[in-house]
Amino acid sequence: MGNLIIGESQSGKTTFLKVLSKGKAHLKFSDVNVCAVPKEDYRLIQLWKTFNSKAINFINIDFVDLPGNTKLSSLTPQLYERIQKSEILFHVIPLFKGDVDIEEYINNEQSEMILRDLEICERLLKNKKLSMAEKSVLEKIQKNLLEEKPLNKVDFREDELKIISSWNFISTKSIFYVVNVSNDQLEDSNLIKEIKNKLEDKIYFIFPAQLEEEIIDLSEEESKEYLSIYGIENSVRNQVLDKIFEYNNLISFFTAGEKDARAWKLKKGSTALEAAGVIHSDIARGFIRAEVIRWDELVQIGDWKKAYQEGRVRIEKKDYIVQDGDVIYIRFHV
Repeated sequence: MGNLIIGESQSGKTTFLKVLSKGKAHLKFSDVNVCAVPKEDYRLIQLWKTFNSKAINFINIDFVDLPGNTKLSSLTPQLYERIQKSEILFHVIPLFKGDVDIEEYINNEQSEMILRDLEICERLLKNKKLSMAEKSVLEKIQKNLLEEKPLNKVDFREDELKIISSWNFISTKSIFYVVNVSNDQLEDSNLIKEIKNKLEDKIYFIFPAQLEEEIIDLSEEESKEYLSIYGIENSVRNQVLDKIFEYNNLISFFTAGEKDARAWKLKKGSTALEAAGVIHSDIARGFIRAEVIRWDELVQIGDWKKAYQEGRVRIEKKDYIVQDGDVIYIRFHV
C-alpha cells in the first residue's frame, strides 16, 4: 500500500519526495523510489525529552515515486498496478513551466480515469455469473461514469463499497493535487488566488519546490521563520502529513518511558482495547485496564511515578474512546 506520487516527467515528483523525506531518502531520478516518511510529532519529541528515552519512534507514512511520465493519460500496466496498491494519489502539476492550464490538466486526467473504469465496468457486466447485488452495483457505477462522474465522487453504501473493493476501478482513488510553482509565481498573489479558486473543491497543496528544498536542513523553528517571509505558515511536508491523517480520520496516541517514546496511529473513535491491539495482539487479548494521561500533563509533571502520586493518571476500561494526544499504559496478563 502507501501513497503514490504521479505526474509527467520533470514535473517535480522526485523533488516532492525529497522534500517529504527532508533529503534523507536515497532517491534516484531513473528508478522506483519507495520512502517511509516519519511524521515528526512535536508532542512525541517533548515526551522523548521528558523521559530522556533511548529511542524515539515516529509514525511512518509510505510514499512511492515512479520514474518517467506517470500521468493518468499515459497509463501503463506498471502504473495501473501501482495505482491499485495505493491509498492516495499525489498528482504533481508543473505550473512552474508556465504553459499549464490547471483545469484542462485535471479534466484530461479525470476523463482518462473515467474511460478506463467504464471499460472495466462494461467488461464485468458481461459476466453471467454476477450476483444480483453485484449487477446492481455495476449498473450504478456505469450510470455515474456515463455522466462523467468519477467514482470517488459517488455516494456508496458500506455494503456496496465492500463489493467494489474486489474490482480494480481507478477513479475510486482519492487524488491530492500538488501544484509546483516557481518562487516568482509564489509571490504573484493574483496567480495564487486563481489557483485556489480553480481547486477550491479539491484537496491541493501549493508546492514551491525551490523554496522547500532550501529549508530541508533547517530546524522546525528556522523553517517557519524562513517561510513566513513568503507568507507561508507551514511547510508542504507538514501540510501533507497532517492532511493524510485528517483525511483518513486518524489520531495519534503515545507510549513513553525510559526505553522509548513511540507514536501509534489509530482510527478516530477507537477504543482502548483497539489501541492495545495496535501495540500488540497479545496485549489486546490479555487486556486488564488502560492507564491514561494527556501528553502535555505528563510533560508538565515530568514522570509517571509523580503523575500517579498526584492522581493525574486515569484508569479506563476497554471501551474507553482514545483521544488524540493520549499517553497510554496498558495493563495486561499473558
